[in-house]
Amino acid sequence: MKRFREKLPWLFAAVLLILLLVYGYWPRPVLVDLATVERGSFAITVDDDGETRIRERYRITAPVTGKLLRLTLHAGDSVQRGATELVQILPQDPALLDARTVAESEARLAAMEAAIEESQSSLASAESNVRLAEEAFQRAAALHKTRSIATSEFEEAEHANRAAQANLRSAKFRSLVRNYERDMAKAALLKISNFSENPPDVPFKIVSPIDGAVLRVFQEDSSFVNAGTPILEIGDPRDLELQIDVLSNYAVAIKPGAEVTIEHWGGSKPLHAKVRVVEPSAFLKVSALGVEEKRVRVLADFVEPWEERPTLGDGFRIEARIVLQETDVESLYVPAGAVFQQSGKYYVFRSQSGKARKVNVEIGESNGRQTEIRSGLELGDQIILHPPDSLREGTSITSGNEL
Repeated sequence: MKRFREKLPWLFAAVLLILLLVYGYWPRPVLVDLATVERGSFAITVDDDGETRIRERYRITAPVTGKLLRLTLHAGDSVQRGATELVQILPQDPALLDARTVAESEARLAAMEAAIEESQSSLASAESNVRLAEEAFQRAAALHKTRSIATSEFEEAEHANRAAQANLRSAKFRSLVRNYERDMAKAALLKISNFSENPPDVPFKIVSPIDGAVLRVFQEDSSFVNAGTPILEIGDPRDLELQIDVLSNYAVAIKPGAEVTIEHWGGSKPLHAKVRVVEPSAFLKVSALGVEEKRVRVLADFVEPWEERPTLGDGFRIEARIVLQETDVESLYVPAGAVFQQSGKYYVFRSQSGKARKVNVEIGESNGRQTEIRSGLELGDQIILHPPDSLREGTSITSGNEL
């Protein structure tokens, strides 16, 4: 008995050591994040960077050769049509007396007259298209209220109306600018023709042809300029559109009228737009990684009025999501991070009684955030997000959070 008592501490220490070893090597549950299989529709989108740009801009150039007086305007200054003085030029004496200069001015005036006739024809055509588009949209809206036409047909009529309105605005702007250019050419020719009798003692002045703001100043200091030299650029900051450069293989799936969501533009909530046109010609662009890519410009019009985005200006960077299609409202979907591929098949890990169960699934559409599940899971199943490589069939799991 005494000998047993002497060995008892050693036996106790051995049992404790064994228990510690068992505890240390006993498999612990893997900490995972869970998500729930849900039912509903989600959008398949093309996500890419883009920028805003003023739809119509006007570049002021020198109509005559002479000395440009220093500009008082700077980028951001407001201008008013027919009131704000933009540029002053003192014509150069020898050039004004040169016969070739006179001939060039007469040819420029004739070209402006022809451009006005063309712009008037375009304006008349745009006004006619607007009337037809408005009538078609009103009919479609009335039929859509009674569910006599599909939503897609109503959206097509709405897009056609928006596009016609945008084309009319552009046609009016071009007509306005062409008339302004004609007046400038006529004034320059008059200065040249009357120079020998009335030498110019006051500078040739150019006033703003539009209401808007100065976008850029190319030549601010006083200097000698030739006819046609760019001096400054003006435009209306309220008349913005979106330019999104997407890969050409994505562009083929984008249709006019597609919805666009604008994120990370600096405001507190996303903005929305509609695709107006997908340009038919691609261009080469080098990515940040040095890869040459063929990209296509997609132009879109804002849905929200300017008052909801007054701080958004020309050339601002945005992130756009262009909707290609939407899945069926009865489809099941899971977060894309739950699906992984092995041997050409797709799997997820489902949580069942505290264990991880590997399930083979058939997937459908995916937008990088959600993935459609066509078979293998049921509504309400708990699945594991971003399963670690160490996770195996039957592994004990514990939830870190549930989404």
